[in-house]
Amino acid sequence: MKWTFKNTGETEWPADIKFVQINGDALVTSVEIDAVPIKPEQELTFTQQITCPAKPGLYSGFFKLAHGSDSIEFGEKVYIDIKVNEADPAQKNLLLLRSQ
Repeated sequence: MKWTFKNTGETEWPADIKFVQINGDALVTSVEIDAVPIKPEQELTFTQQITCPAKPGLYSGFFKLAHGSDSIEFGEKVYIDIKVNEADPAQKNLLLLRSQ
């Protein structure tokens, strides 16, 4: 998942920005953000790796930008909805055949 945020304020964002989950289902995520200050009107783009749950169903995660050792949150809350479908047995077999 690729995210882009724009600093629309008048203050520079610090270099130690994190992307933290604040609510929702416990999703396994990994995010790496370049450690550079973001000036007003600049954009921050990063990729978030998400491991989907194995059990079929609907999942949501809510996130915010944060900074500092205390993870002080700032900006708007964003979210992602994930739908995990049941695996099609024919597709499973097809994938197994391809992997041999």
